[in-house]
Amino acid sequence: MAKNTESEMSNLKSKISNPQSLRVLMVEDSEDDALLEIRELKKGGYNPVYERVETAAAMKKALKEKQWDIILCDYKLPKFNAPSAIAVLKETNIDIPLIIVSGAIGEETAVECMRLGAHDYIMKGNLSRLYVAIARELDEANSRSKRKQAEEALNESEALYRKLFDNHAAVKLMIDPDTGNIIDANDAAANFYGWSREKLKQMKIQEINTLSPEEVKKELEKARTQKRIHFEFRHRRADGSIRNVEVFSSKIEAKGKDILHSIIHDITERKLAEEALKDSEEKYRNIIENIEDGYYEVDFNGNFTFFNDSMCRILGYPQEEMMGMNNRQFTDKENAKKLFKTFNEVYRTGEPAKEFDWQIIRKDGDKRYIEVSVSLQKNSSGKPIGFRGISRDISERKQAEEVLLESEKFFKEITENSSDIIIITDKNGDIKYCSRSIERIAGYRPEELIGRSALTLIHPDE
Repeated sequence: MAKNTESEMSNLKSKISNPQSLRVLMVEDSEDDALLEIRELKKGGYNPVYERVETAAAMKKALKEKQWDIILCDYKLPKFNAPSAIAVLKETNIDIPLIIVSGAIGEETAVECMRLGAHDYIMKGNLSRLYVAIARELDEANSRSKRKQAEEALNESEALYRKLFDNHAAVKLMIDPDTGNIIDANDAAANFYGWSREKLKQMKIQEINTLSPEEVKKELEKARTQKRIHFEFRHRRADGSIRNVEVFSSKIEAKGKDILHSIIHDITERKLAEEALKDSEEKYRNIIENIEDGYYEVDFNGNFTFFNDSMCRILGYPQEEMMGMNNRQFTDKENAKKLFKTFNEVYRTGEPAKEFDWQIIRKDGDKRYIEVSVSLQKNSSGKPIGFRGISRDISERKQAEEVLLESEKFFKEITENSSDIIIITDKNGDIKYCSRSIERIAGYRPEELIGRSALTLIHPDE
């Protein structure tokens, strides 16, 4: 049962010199008895504020309207008793220590009260134990509160992870590396493979991967031991079609067991393009490299921790130089700010940035444009440790856009400065463009003619 400890007694002296406020709800029919208990609490270093109730209704009202640190309850009142008080407290679902303070109850009665939910019992003839018991129960209540907060935070984190997993646009699978059992699959996986999520969770990855079961087991072991995180496989879908896929697998731990978190991308079209270009590999080498995406991982400071060969190709640095370099080293100050802002937003919200343009400066000084996606990277415990994403070179597209703009500007200057009248109409004869020479010859400003019929410029007799 309850007992005093040397550490509890050693704290008494400091409490008396620094009184601790204490909100006490007293389930007591005698004001005199309540005052005796309050006096004892003051001796123990507390500065108590109390309210006395005698009925279940009064106790419910007090619990609803105010906050309390401790409940002191007599075992038996004329209209109420301790078991009933314990039941009232349980109904509120509020964690407040309840200590029974009674004149005379037997050991069996005391044990029964403890079983129902009382935290301790004190005999009124031995109130010197009261402040020590309260100190202990307050410490334990504080510990319980902290544990509850930690559990709630964990639940929120798990809910966020579940949302990111379920609603992510990428195909995701959770796989047991020992058996190949698919533990979980998101909606994107169900849409891609053609089986429902429930059906996928009844299957093994060996039923999807076209490799032999022995080869699949070897690949799972490589992923489990983190010897590889990037794979390319041929996966079978529900309709029997075979798709080439790119798989990024990372190991996480759940309930003491290693589980593979796999992200799958359909690269069938890319593979087909690669196969079509094999006969003239040398001629189309640059094209093949440009359609291959770069994969990267960086820490929260933006330093590269992992990247594939395509990323090296895009940035123009060898692997040994890129490792540990900061991703903002490959651009100017303005683009570095843009990059930092995007990564910071992903960290703040937890939501991935699917695609954004970023101008880079390669090692040889050449400025290029790449299209980048970024999402949070997590360790085996689910804690964010950095960022990961995909990048591709879009410089040619950017250059083409600039050439088109220059061409439009060039031809616009020609038409604007031509002495001849240049008119463009739609198929109905309505004017869509008119050069400025029209004002010199016909007296109209070009903007006056836009949308009007070209017949406006022709004399009715003609």
